[in-house]
Amino acid sequence: MSKPAKKKANINIVNRRISTNNALYDLTRVARNDKGGVLVTPEEIEAAFEFFDLDGSGKITMGNLKKRLSVFYKNMPNKEFRFLMNNKPEMTKEELTALLIDNEVQNFDPVGEFHFISSPLAL
Repeated sequence: MSKPAKKKANINIVNRRISTNNALYDLTRVARNDKGGVLVTPEEIEAAFEFFDLDGSGKITMGNLKKRLSVFYKNMPNKEFRFLMNNKPEMTKEELTALLIDNEVQNFDPVGEFHFISSPLAL
């Protein structure tokens, strides 16, 4: 008996709004930092760092990142992992903070991304 094909999520970005199947996320409602990028708080950075620092070494490694993200992004190419690691083999919490706290990312909604990657349609 064959498995039914997984339905792919339908994603559209129009007028700074992302729609994924039946959900709509308004990018204009994303909290912004002083540079207009996505607001990332020190508490969120701490939580993210703890999530990715699998061995408690005080560093996120490329291996840590791949283990955690491959659950959500099964076919993510190595160049994307290198991009997320800022082309470094490992990253401290201070380096992660410097990278995220004053970011200028504007077309991204972290809540919408979470809903997308956690949707059974996206997996």
